[in-house]
Amino acid sequence: MQKTITAVSSLCTMRGILLLCFLEAVGALQNYTWDPPGTENADEVIAVDTSRSAFSVALTDSSWCFGPFRTEMIVKYQVSFLNLGNDYNKSTGNFVAPRSGVYVFAVTAVSDSGSPGTPLAACVILRVNNLEVASISEKNDQDQEDSGTVVLTVQLNAGDHVAVYMPPGCFLCDSKQHLNTFTGFLLLPTTLPCDAWDCDCVFKHQRSCCCVYNKLGRLSVDTFHSLDYISDSLSQLQEDIVSLTGEHYAFKASIGQPSYRCFGPFTRNVPVPYNNVTLNDGRAYNPALGIFTARFDGIYSFTFTTYSNLIAPGMRQYVQLQLMKNGEPVVGVWEDNREDSEDSSTQELLLPLERGDQVYIELVAGRYLCGDLKYNVFSGFLLYPN
Repeated sequence: MQKTITAVSSLCTMRGILLLCFLEAVGALQNYTWDPPGTENADEVIAVDTSRSAFSVALTDSSWCFGPFRTEMIVKYQVSFLNLGNDYNKSTGNFVAPRSGVYVFAVTAVSDSGSPGTPLAACVILRVNNLEVASISEKNDQDQEDSGTVVLTVQLNAGDHVAVYMPPGCFLCDSKQHLNTFTGFLLLPTTLPCDAWDCDCVFKHQRSCCCVYNKLGRLSVDTFHSLDYISDSLSQLQEDIVSLTGEHYAFKASIGQPSYRCFGPFTRNVPVPYNNVTLNDGRAYNPALGIFTARFDGIYSFTFTTYSNLIAPGMRQYVQLQLMKNGEPVVGVWEDNREDSEDSSTQELLLPLERGDQVYIELVAGRYLCGDLKYNVFSGFLLYPN
């Protein structure tokens, strides 16, 4: 009994939640069991997982066009690179926020009219609870194909719906390169993740006091401030742990302005030399090879932007790049027309990587980049370490 009293006391010393812990302890004493050895790690994983939500999807795996339609249609992305938490539903096209917080979303829309002079209409709308928050619109009869990308942060409440819609008359065209993509992740949670926590026994987990808080509500202003302080302290502790363990990786690189005017064409696929490095935290990116090598298992975010402007009248825009993971293409961008003297495209996606996995950007054989090559950028960072 003395050990039981000591355990309760050690767990309930924080000012403002003493009453909460006491109420839960009373119930716990009636049916108390110890955790079997080794089960604490599993519970810690549950707690971490509840604060993570991320997805990255593409429209299709084949050459296919979606639309045009007479009415607005929701875009249902069918190829999943990542769906951490299963919060994106391929059947409905909706992402449902699992908890309140600040989220990041990125949408890339690509279309091909089929021939020069044919009207192009690549356009989508990003909606939160059916309200428009961002859009992409490329409508003209000069470009055979074109693309657009939008990236934004949004404050969401638990249960909010986020989806991509296509307006009437618009159409998206994709291929096995995965040109049309939709990505999102939880950047900053604003509530404590109690849903998956064990609320039965105070002796198992100090954090179970939060479950009592959810049941009884805010008992006092002092309790609220105490929990807020604890949340901030835990966030700072997580940052300190990441810093100390070295699990902090981010890079940004561009093509340094070379003496030649064009990179390519080549007779085979060639990695793009992003050798002008402005950020390489953790030194996981090799500028000599243009390759990022994962040092830790986890979820990584990658973004690349391609830009090419023609150096002579009548030249053909002929660009095709693809992001490679361990030698296999994942997503890509392409430009093939004589209407544009310059053009650009961007892709952003999330990838689960294991230690030693390599990611790089590859220029497809026969294609080329010209002009101001410094605007070609490749970046990435470790979002969630495992």
